[in-house]
Amino acid sequence: DYIEYPAAHAPFDFVLIDGRARNACMLRAVDLLSERGIVVLHDANRLRYHDHFDLFENQALLLDYRTNAGGLWVGSNGTEISSLIDMDFHRSLWSSVTTLSRFLGPARRYFLGI
Repeated sequence: DYIEYPAAHAPFDFVLIDGRARNACMLRAVDLLSERGIVVLHDANRLRYHDHFDLFENQALLLDYRTNAGGLWVGSNGTEISSLIDMDFHRSLWSSVTTLSRFLGPARRYFLGI
């Protein structure tokens, strides 16, 4: 039900996908976005979610060193991602946090809250 519920309130400028039904949510999110809307997928490092990326005209992927967790993907149907988000800044920040997170290892939860 939670996959279909948002349709009554669409269109959305922002959709965050996180949880067990990410693939189904990606399929549904295509029709829920406003013209300038974006979808953000949590744990985009997981290859099983990559099949749905092509549903979106514009996209950006931020990966880290993990293979079964982490990573963010941003997609849009109408507007270039770079016109909504400063991707150069976010890629730089993402790289720094990933490097620091890898360096800290298990202690990263304590220091970075992740």
